Amino acid sequence: MSDLEVEINPSWEMVPTTGKRPNAVDGYASAVWEGRQSVLISGGVDANGKCVNDIWLLTLGGANAKTGAWRVLAEWPSSIFSGEAFSERKNHSMTFGGTSQFWIYGGRGADDELLSDLFVFDMQEEQWSQPQALSTPPEPRENHAACFVAERYLVIYGGTNDEGEVLNSLSVYDVMTATWQAVNNSMARVNHRLINRGGVMYVLGGDGADKTPAAPVVLASETYGFVQTSCFDFVGNNAQCIAVKPSPSILAMKQVFSVEAVIFPRSIGNYSPIVAKCDAGFKTGFGLIGQEHPAFKGDAEEGSWIHFFIGCWTQGAHQMASVKIDLEQWIHVAATYDGKDINIYINGSLKDTKEWVTPEEDAETMHTKGDVMIGSIPGKYAFDGFIDEVRLWDKCLHEDEIRAHMNSSYCDPITHNLLGQWTFNEGSGEEVIDSSGSRNHAHFERYAGGVELRRVQSRKPKLEAIKTEREKHIDANFEKLNAWKMEFESINGRPPNMADMALADPEITAIARRLGEFGTD
Repeated sequence: MSDLEVEINPSWEMVPTTGKRPNAVDGYASAVWEGRQSVLISGGVDANGKCVNDIWLLTLGGANAKTGAWRVLAEWPSSIFSGEAFSERKNHSMTFGGTSQFWIYGGRGADDELLSDLFVFDMQEEQWSQPQALSTPPEPRENHAACFVAERYLVIYGGTNDEGEVLNSLSVYDVMTATWQAVNNSMARVNHRLINRGGVMYVLGGDGADKTPAAPVVLASETYGFVQTSCFDFVGNNAQCIAVKPSPSILAMKQVFSVEAVIFPRSIGNYSPIVAKCDAGFKTGFGLIGQEHPAFKGDAEEGSWIHFFIGCWTQGAHQMASVKIDLEQWIHVAATYDGKDINIYINGSLKDTKEWVTPEEDAETMHTKGDVMIGSIPGKYAFDGFIDEVRLWDKCLHEDEIRAHMNSSYCDPITHNLLGQWTFNEGSGEEVIDSSGSRNHAHFERYAGGVELRRVQSRKPKLEAIKTEREKHIDANFEKLNAWKMEFESINGRPPNMADMALADPEITAIARRLGEFGTD
């Protein structure tokens, strides 16, 4: 073992172990049980060429103890053997999923048959099961790789078939729907490793289609149709906060920046922080904050609003753009500042603009040296609802840029001016990965305030851009002209030409001209 976090110059050393050790085997599979500091190995072929189906557990004592203890499944209580266990095999995959399950797929059996079966063992329930497959499973294979994405999707990639061909297929088993989905035309790979971190699947090593060593390739899981999109379920607990520490790139933010978030607000309180980098009294910094406006307090219009403020939020301040929203529906909200105008957008449509030029002497009040906070200002205010994705930029986004990516994430290793992109697709753990390439990773306490802050499956639909009045007017004219064309054809038995449109009602002629039916003058 080698502890990369503790040792300045890491080195390998043998780990003393207790208990009966496994015999030497080849073609076995292994998985890490991170929550228990344990490693599991299964199957393989022994020195006599016999396939086995043993399961071994190595429990490690941690960096300080540097010891381990072996146990074999056959020695555990008899209740563990409930259910049908997997058969003897080699060159299969073993993947840990959820909090206590390991999944075994494929490989080559004792009778030399190539397999495509799936088994799961639950360490807490102490039971084997063979999950249903409500769709066609992937082609039998061996020497493939596997990983879980967001505790829901088991990904099987590459390997070889019975003819020895290196496969370029990627198949995904959805644990919730018990269905397989194929993703073809991936890069052919065998004897490789596949891991998922921060919403990105990494393919490491192995051989390519020509069975020669291949260079590591990084696959962004967002590029696949099966990708799970998680969101965080905030329940109005002001102890729950996803915090991004102020790195040099974030501290360098000046008077031009943008912030985006995809949210599903269940309710809006007096103050409901979505994304904020400010003090608790809103005197410095900036924030995207929800607020309920009660009519009896003299607000212009009651209801739920989102405000984007910079510098200082005071009653009647002009340092704020605002928009009224409906609750219990998904929306994409973006806020931008270019040093002159404060803008707020909903689903790619500009909803409010306030002109505000920050005086030179007040420029420092626009940014604090504290954390970027998502979902709450700890100890003060909290958001109630789902937050699906957050992005922070050191540039002012334009409307077309906002619309282009309000339904997707940026998958390039480095996107210029993108300081942070938090998609929440890590699957588990208290770290939130910044997939922008800027390495502004975030952290949260899972049980802060005694309530679990959970990642849940996002049900966000594709968000449609809210059309401007001009776009609505163009659409209405197009529909009116199209209706006239259909009526003309039904009466005359042919579609209208330019002469027909020129002789039509003046309104239709004018619409046709505006929509370019007569070409360019």
